[in-house]
This record gives sequence, structure tokens and C-alpha cells, in this order.
Amino acid sequence: MAENKFDKTAAEKILNYINNNSVKTTRKGDIIVNGKIIQETAHTLPRSLFRLNIANHRFGTAIETLREERKEKGGTPDFDMNDKSDVDEIREMLRGVNPSNSERKTQYKKLLQEIRERSIETGDNGLKSLTIVSADGVYINGNRRDTVLEDLTELENKKRQGGLPQKYEKIDVIICPDTVTASDIRQMELKEQAGIDFRDEYDRMNTALLIKEEYDTQLEAKGPGKRDEVLNIIASKIPGKDKKHVEDYLRFLEFVDLVLEALDRVKEYHKINTKTDNETDAKPVTTICIEYQHQWEKASTSKSETDIIFHCAAFCQGVFNQAKNKPKDGEYKFNSRGKRTLSSALSRKGAKSIMDDYDMSNFDFQSDKEIRDYGNMLDSVVEKAKHESWLEQPEKLLRSVENSLRSIDEALSTSESKKVKARLEHVHVKRSLKLYGEIIDRIDDKIKKIKD
Repeated sequence: MAENKFDKTAAEKILNYINNNSVKTTRKGDIIVNGKIIQETAHTLPRSLFRLNIANHRFGTAIETLREERKEKGGTPDFDMNDKSDVDEIREMLRGVNPSNSERKTQYKKLLQEIRERSIETGDNGLKSLTIVSADGVYINGNRRDTVLEDLTELENKKRQGGLPQKYEKIDVIICPDTVTASDIRQMELKEQAGIDFRDEYDRMNTALLIKEEYDTQLEAKGPGKRDEVLNIIASKIPGKDKKHVEDYLRFLEFVDLVLEALDRVKEYHKINTKTDNETDAKPVTTICIEYQHQWEKASTSKSETDIIFHCAAFCQGVFNQAKNKPKDGEYKFNSRGKRTLSSALSRKGAKSIMDDYDMSNFDFQSDKEIRDYGNMLDSVVEKAKHESWLEQPEKLLRSVENSLRSIDEALSTSESKKVKARLEHVHVKRSLKLYGEIIDRIDDKIKKIKD
């Protein structure tokens, strides 16, 4: 996770501005200092004094994805929030543009529209909530709001006449003392950003990481045997959440850690927020992990637990591979839609047995071939489920087989017959026809032997 280094010069600049200008407001808000909630007065200050927070947990996995992209392009993975190009890159992330996040993009547009409309009504910058910053001007919350004000400033500057960009230049902030701890900041993030309110909730992966950091810090301070007390302390900081919610997040992270360990990707949490395909509304890998986690929690043996972890890891690796290289025609598509189809198929006994019998003990998750073979197995599971379903309606099954064979027969009588023949020979058609004949003979024999 990224960290912010304290900037003494920036802190002095903020303090000097406050001392030399009439900026104190009548507005008050809560902050957390040394674990205790205190109320402080807000000041109206220029946004130029403040910096976006690359250590904010809400966007932690997205920041790591950007770091990875920068390294792959041969650049430095580190961001400098005093560098305009780096700031612009972070703003694009906050807008949901890159990494692409349709939900974040929708929520950002909604927030921009709300603030713009309120600004038109009130004549001020349109913000209702106070923003909290560190003593040296790093946003503890308000990264998106600052970016919205930046966008509104640009829109005003583009007006041919009557533009008022200056009304978006300042923001009401509560400045934390330089004595706030990392734990204080995490608790404020939990209170301000992870709770159920009008803003979009943290995604599950980032929330789990934030909670685990604070859980470890609190447990170390409280000592052994204080787990329940720590869980209750954390839950008390998150509006709308209770102890059970906190435990759920910790269990989710525990499962993800096991999956990443199997993949030899320890702590690469940003991978869990990889989109499952290129569709606009695609869900992240998180949704797949959650489903496997529920199975893992119900497993009755250690072998079953391990198998579930490995199956989840294989599916995740399939998503990672196809995120970089589009699947070829005929390859299994590792995405959320495919996972839903697979889950439905596994309700069929015969289909489930195919997956249960698949040997994962020596699975090489880094082998593209093994991932493709695993995908072929999943295809077999889905097909087996279809056939099991069709056996309840044999006419449908027989018609499907008949139509498939008839299509091949008809294709061999067209002008494309040579190409069709070549394709069939490439997949060893004679072997398949021989196998079909044997299966048909067996079916016929079995039917004859069954007495009415």
C-alpha cells in the first residue's frame, strides 16, 4: 500500500496562510486524534494548498494496478502529487476512467452533477460535507470532491463569457494536528468512507485491507485475548456495520490470501479487482472469490478446503490470462457470466463429478496450457449438465445430436466441402465417427436388454 511522507514545508505554508488571512468558518466537524473523537472548526482555504491522497484505502488496489502499468511501460511506479501529469493520472482513476471501473465512473458523474446543481442554486462551490486533511495538506477524505471542483473549474474556464472558476478554487476543510496517527487516519476513513451513506461504498477488497490493517494495529495494542473488543471497536467506527460485518471482511481477506498464495502472487491484492471481461458492466474477480469463499467456509474436510482454493485460483488465473490476451474462438471464457453458468451446472450430479474428479494436486497455475486444459474441463462440466438436463427431455437431446450430424453431412455437399473436410480431419473425424458408432451400438444393446 502506498504511503504519504509528511511534508513540513507544506504544513508551514498552510499554517502561514491561516495566520495571515481571515479564513475561519462557523462550521464544525469531527476528527479522530489518538483514538478519540474531537470537534474542530473548519477553515476556507485554497485547494492549491492540498494534495490528493494516494494512500487512501478506497482506491488502494486501483493505485497498485496503475503502478504495475507504469512499471510494464518502463516508468517509475511511484507517484509525485506535486507533478501535474501524475496528478492527472490519479484524477482519471478517481473518475473511473483508468483503471476502467463502470460503477466508479457512474458514481463520479452522479457526484459531479449533484455538486454542480447545488453550486448553481447556492452560488458557492456546491459542497455540503466538510473535507478532512492532514496537517501537511493531504486529503483524508475528499479526493473525488476535489477532482469534481477541478472539473467544474475547467468547465467555467471554457465558457465564452460569465464563467466563475474562482468559486471552485477554495474548499472548507478541517485540518488535523500533526499528532494524528496512522490508526486515527484509518478510523476516519472507516467512518467517512466505508460506511453506508450517500457515497459509493468501498469495494470489498479495499475495505478488507483497511479493516485488517486497523485490526492488526488494535490487537497488538490491546494484547492477546482481546479479539472481540477489537472487532467491536472497528465496527463502532463504521456507520451501518456491526461486528459480524467486520468478521466477514476478515474472512474474505483470509480466503483471498490463500488464493494468492496458491498463485504465487502473495499480497497482489489489486489482481482481485481485475475486471472479468471487457464488457462495460463487467464485475471484478472479487465476485468470483466471494462465491468460492462461501463454499470454502462450508467445506467439511481440509482436502475439500484446499480443492476449493485451487479451483478458485485456477479460475482467477484464467481471468488474468484473458485480461491480457483475448480468448481464441472455442476457448473457455473465464468471466463472471461463465462462472454463473458453471455454478448452475454444478447442481447436476454428473457434471459435479467431473469437477470433483479433476486432479488439482500438482496443478501449475503459471502454465497457460494447464489453464486452457482446466477451461476445457469446465466446458465439459457445462456440457454434461446440459445433457443431464436434456435426458429429462430425450427428444430435445436426440434432435440436437441429429441436427449437429446433419449440419456436417450437408456441409460436405457444398462448395466449401474441401475446407470442411480439412477441418474435420484436423480434429480426427474418423476416430470420432468410430467412437460414435460404438456408443450407438452400446445404447442399442442396452435398450434391448432392458425389460418393459
